[in-house]
Amino acid sequence: MTRNQGFVPATLLTLGFGYFALASISTLLSGAGGAIVWLTSAFAVVLTTTLRLPLSSALAVVAVSAAGAIFMFGATVNEAVVIAALRMFEVGVAVGMLRWWLGHSAARPATPGSILSYLVVAAVVVPAAAAALAAALFYATQGLTVADTFVAWLGGGVLGAMLIVPPVIMALARNSDSEFSRTQIALLAVSAAGVLVCSALALWWHVYPYFLIGLCLLATTAFLGRLEVALLASAAGLLATFNAHLGIVPASEYALVLFGDRFQLPLAASLVLPIFVSVLIWRVRLQQRDLRQSEALFRAALEDSATGMAIVELNGRISKANQALADMLGYSLEELLDKTFFELSYPDDRHIGLGMIRDIVDGNDTTFRFEKRYVTKEGTAIWMDMSCSVIKDDITGEPRFTVAQFANVDERINAQQAVVEAENRWNFALNSARQGVWDMNLREGKTYYSPMWKELLGYEDHELDNDPELWLRMIHPEDRERALNLDKDHLEGRTPFFEAEFRMRCKDGSWIWVLDRGKTVERDEYGRVVRAIGTHTDITALKQAQTRLAETARALKAEKERLRVTLHSIGDAVICTDADGHITFVNAAAEALTGQPADSAIGRPLSTIYCPRDEETNERISIEAEMAGGSPRSHNRAVIVRPDGKRSSIRQVVSPIITEGEVMNGSVIVFQDVTDARTLQRQLAYAATHDSLTGLANRANFHTTMRELVEETKADEKIEHQLLFVDLDRFKHVNDTGGHGAGDALLKKIAASLQEAVRRTDFVARLGGDEFALVLKYCNVDTAVRHAEEIVSVVSRIAFEWEGEIFTVGASIGITPINHQAGVVDEIVANADRGCYDAKSAGRGTVSVVEPKAA
Repeated sequence: MTRNQGFVPATLLTLGFGYFALASISTLLSGAGGAIVWLTSAFAVVLTTTLRLPLSSALAVVAVSAAGAIFMFGATVNEAVVIAALRMFEVGVAVGMLRWWLGHSAARPATPGSILSYLVVAAVVVPAAAAALAAALFYATQGLTVADTFVAWLGGGVLGAMLIVPPVIMALARNSDSEFSRTQIALLAVSAAGVLVCSALALWWHVYPYFLIGLCLLATTAFLGRLEVALLASAAGLLATFNAHLGIVPASEYALVLFGDRFQLPLAASLVLPIFVSVLIWRVRLQQRDLRQSEALFRAALEDSATGMAIVELNGRISKANQALADMLGYSLEELLDKTFFELSYPDDRHIGLGMIRDIVDGNDTTFRFEKRYVTKEGTAIWMDMSCSVIKDDITGEPRFTVAQFANVDERINAQQAVVEAENRWNFALNSARQGVWDMNLREGKTYYSPMWKELLGYEDHELDNDPELWLRMIHPEDRERALNLDKDHLEGRTPFFEAEFRMRCKDGSWIWVLDRGKTVERDEYGRVVRAIGTHTDITALKQAQTRLAETARALKAEKERLRVTLHSIGDAVICTDADGHITFVNAAAEALTGQPADSAIGRPLSTIYCPRDEETNERISIEAEMAGGSPRSHNRAVIVRPDGKRSSIRQVVSPIITEGEVMNGSVIVFQDVTDARTLQRQLAYAATHDSLTGLANRANFHTTMRELVEETKADEKIEHQLLFVDLDRFKHVNDTGGHGAGDALLKKIAASLQEAVRRTDFVARLGGDEFALVLKYCNVDTAVRHAEEIVSVVSRIAFEWEGEIFTVGASIGITPINHQAGVVDEIVANADRGCYDAKSAGRGTVSVVEPKAA
């Protein structure tokens, strides 16, 4: 509390204490140094505790106010000091006890217990202590009777406290309650009037007035609250005190023998009982309200909780359950209330919890918890966690029933079982794979080595301890430093895991190769390793296999080098591909033929370097198709074109590479340059079918073509060709005059003219000497006659000059159709020859047609 905040309460305490002191002393002063009623101390105690005033300040105010008031009414200085000290003692002890006993609630006593405690301290204990001290002091200083002084001080203090304290603390305790209603105000007014009238009548006419006053106040507790009763008690007490002070009713007439002429204690006793009863009634009402709230909360918790809940009798029968539990088990609430939990238990789990129930019935336990399986309405078993609390009888303490809570832990239990199964499978897999496990725990300073870890080295489980340095001592000296460096790198965080291969000594003295893999799983706040886990795998067989493989690889490398040299040395071109068709090898011959260097070819798709085509059809030859059969295939009329345009005729063999699993793993293409051989072959073939002088088809070629045409007409009667036999007129004169050179030159010129005179699809041949044959395809006789006449005209216009002499020749042509009625080739040729003879006979330079029928 700040200085400004404490000023107002201190001022209020000073003024109030001074006022009540003056009032009490001036109007109510009695013998033996005590007032009829002392209101001042009670006022100071209530104000100091409720406003949380500093005790030192409050005592200073009390001392000054009390001494000043006493001194003003003629008391000596010593008397004023003694009385002020007594009042300081009374207030100080009361405030100190209340703050020590009630703590923070001393400022706002809100519970029945705190209110009763406040009344006992402020109205009984402290006034009694102050009265005893006053009696002793006045006896010692003034010789006053101890009993009279004690009764006077006690009566005034107790009565003053009963008039001041109850209304104030009851009002403070009502802060959280609702305001007075009009009905309550009216009831309070009527009750006040009745109590005051009853009190006045009792004081004037009744033999036991204070008993009757207390009885009237006690009656009001049935329908008034604690504050209203306290206010009525204060009003009745003030009325009785005022009457006694005025002498309207002689106090001695009604006083008890024990207290002489002192009426304060009987009056205070008549006031205390109704107040205490009103507080007790309030306490009972609070308990009833709390009980109703607890019941409502429990009912809401039971009905609305997502956790299954039930009230279970001691025999296991369900007397009440919530919907959550019914949903868990698949029953309706009505169905569930007819069952016991023993019926719902899974048969194999019914024994679980029976002993705990017996302990509950015997009173040996109040709570229990277990997990077991219960059977749903559908017949499936689910795991549930059951927690029970026992509710006992408040009077006998005997168990009445239990409140059970159920949680569905089926997923957790199944997950745990899955983890256990997975761990068992993992351990089985590790043991089956013969992998030893190590677990280094630096916090505990030991390392766990699994039985399989020790078995790999030939030891039993009990033969090796958990020494963290054990593995280092068993490593081969040549491998130890490397293993330590790798281990250090991981421990200091430079590598994400530890992996090392080293040799370890077995029990029998032999050495095995071990693959050690590990990883840190926990570090402390400084980054230092606390725990790491890893495995040991026996890789001795693998190391031996690697050694053999290395030897094989070296041999294979040497063999590959020999093969490479061989392939580069042979004259055939070789290209190798992988399974994806990418080039893996190109020898020098292949580089020359493809025009691509090996450096740029390797790694590229085969089709970008080597793309052969059929020499006759120019169709692309698919290497993939060549490999489809799974065996080598050759192609003898392929051609490839280099980037610079040079063509090369090749003969190729494509051989697929097949693995043991019948999988295509690549190919080998071997090809040779046969350009010269194929050119010679074409030349020979051409010479066999063509006239060497004119370049026209020769007689053999003519007969072959005729047979094909005859077969064609027989297959389709609508097809018809025309055969023309051409025989030169006066050619012998050229030969005789100019010689064979002139004749040959003239024949070449006539052959060229004949070729130009017909269509490109027609056929022209030299049969020998000065005889030519023409086949006009797909035309009739009339068209053939026109063409023949044009040919006669063309030949006759040729002016052949040889050694200064001009020669002219003519042509006689015989025509015969080639159709399905023409017969065989010889017959057709004979018909054409006859037509040619007829044309010559007709005077040369003419055309004669011979139909098949005329033959």
